[in-house]
Amino acid sequence: MKGTNNILPKAESDTIEFKSTFNAEVIETLVAFSNAKGGSVYLGISNDATVIGVQINDESLQNWVNEIKNKTSPALIPDIETVKLIDRVIVVISIPEFPIKPVAVRGKYYKRVNSSNHLLSLNEILNLHIKTFNSSWDYYIDANHNVSDISEPKAERLMQMFNRNSDVNIETNLFAFLSKQELIRDNQLTYAGFLLMMKDNAAISTIELGHFQDAITIKDGTTLSTDLISEVEEVLAFIRKHISKEYIITANPAREERWQYPLEALREIVMNMIVHRDYSHHGDSVVK
Repeated sequence: MKGTNNILPKAESDTIEFKSTFNAEVIETLVAFSNAKGGSVYLGISNDATVIGVQINDESLQNWVNEIKNKTSPALIPDIETVKLIDRVIVVISIPEFPIKPVAVRGKYYKRVNSSNHLLSLNEILNLHIKTFNSSWDYYIDANHNVSDISEPKAERLMQMFNRNSDVNIETNLFAFLSKQELIRDNQLTYAGFLLMMKDNAAISTIELGHFQDAITIKDGTTLSTDLISEVEEVLAFIRKHISKEYIITANPAREERWQYPLEALREIVMNMIVHRDYSHHGDSVVK
């Protein structure tokens, strides 16, 4: 719980809403924010910006998050925090712009206009769908990570890979390269940038690997939760570890190796699994 008298905005706007308590209109506002540029709802403040506070218990915040998640499509999971002002408690519920639009609550779509919510027209709904089709989730700014969360060696590796396979002039400035490829925009990290260059492990990219003796007995297994480029090679290494390889003697000085399954085909399967996975939703990839 934070304690400050300077954190509260003075008035409602296209990104700020005041509510006396949690209700259905709060979810409508969060949906409107997510269909625009994001925003925050302040619970415990009246429309005229008077601080009245809100009553909560140990389960209130989690219950509100669950209700928001269950009533929105695609599901919104907001950030939520409490702010203490003298003897009053204020709850701040925030949501960024959502990359997959439009977002609905109980089948209704809202937009934010100045300091109020309005239902989207059919044409507006269709236009938001079209814009989504012309972009992708990984193009958007990652609200949970920043440039300090990526590994410089992994960024260098990515630049070298790109330059080896590009007909354009070789880019040598790392930041310029990341900006040119729009992995960083306005000094902010995109989802794609984080997935390709993450410094530490993250659950968002988890892959479960298992070598089975039979339908239920695992002989060997591991879990990967690293950047996507590393995962391609680590998944293939695990597969090679558990498939057969024969050596063929021919008239040539060097013997030939023949894998149980063509490695080119295995790489294509692994690449498709990693590249086409929907990272905007929770759920691990599995290799058995």
